[in-house]
Amino acid sequence: MTIYQSLDEIRTWIARRDWEGLEAKFRTRCAQIDTPAADRIAAVQLAEYERDLRASIERLQSARLIRVQAWYWEFSPDNHWESAFFPCLSYEREAVGNDDWASNFDDSSVVAGPAAPAALAAEFATDWDGTQASAARNVYLVARTIATFGRASSTWTVPLPLCAGYHDQEHVYRVVGE
Repeated sequence: MTIYQSLDEIRTWIARRDWEGLEAKFRTRCAQIDTPAADRIAAVQLAEYERDLRASIERLQSARLIRVQAWYWEFSPDNHWESAFFPCLSYEREAVGNDDWASNFDDSSVVAGPAAPAALAAEFATDWDGTQASAARNVYLVARTIATFGRASSTWTVPLPLCAGYHDQEHVYRVVGE
């Protein structure tokens, strides 16, 4: 299974909003290849990060941007998990298969995301999928991040899709809404 097939598999848990299952699946997969890395990643405390994400998401709900069709949260593994929320001016349903809409946003309304724990970013394997161990680590890191975002998004009530992904991800995850 390629790293991209594994990353696509994350959608199964998003659709069910099964955040614990998502983390458990990819922890197990990582542990089968690199148990010490899986244990280190699992030990990273994300409660404060989740609170900060939730607070950011709640602030977005009060933003009254007329032309926004969806909000897209993106984190950058290459830049220590820096993140931002992008108010997208267009949107396509997942079935269309084209997520170029996520790059059509109002620069002046981009909202910086909260800082992730340094320990999370420290586990990122910069060779992405150069080895089975790197791929397993990175998928588990993405899974934990998306699960944390998913839990934080439980208060989203705006009738707009709330989406997420990592920088340069080809297909965006629809976390809330379609």
